[in-house]
Amino acid sequence: MHKDYHFFAFKRIGGRKNESGFSIGDEDFEIFDEFKPENSEKVFVKNVNSALHKSVGLSEYLFGKGVKKIVAVGLQTNFCIDATIHTGFDLGFEMIVPEYANSTFDSEYMSAETAYRYYNEFLWNGRFAKCVPMDDAVKIVEA
Repeated sequence: MHKDYHFFAFKRIGGRKNESGFSIGDEDFEIFDEFKPENSEKVFVKNVNSALHKSVGLSEYLFGKGVKKIVAVGLQTNFCIDATIHTGFDLGFEMIVPEYANSTFDSEYMSAETAYRYYNEFLWNGRFAKCVPMDDAVKIVEA
């Protein structure tokens, strides 16, 4: 049976220039060569935290393709990933978060490790997403 997988690269526009590293013109804004999309793959540029915000166009694209499950990975746990997981849940997607596949930075409020554990082990799991080991995430997607 053929599975239709959809992989997306995101470019985050916004934040405070020269502070986030994720704005147009910042060196880290560009997609890593190892993850560069093929010509047939879409790139969504967003200027909001959630990749599934209606202004991005991704949720409409996924609905049109009949996608029901989303595996959420990336940066930052407590901003874009959190917003995307909540939005995806609200839109009816099954949100899957593989273990150690999101990350963040230390802040004045909590360490990166505390933030990771708070979101992955407490807030999301069983409420807004399935937080699972990577092997389990692969099995869920392939099922």
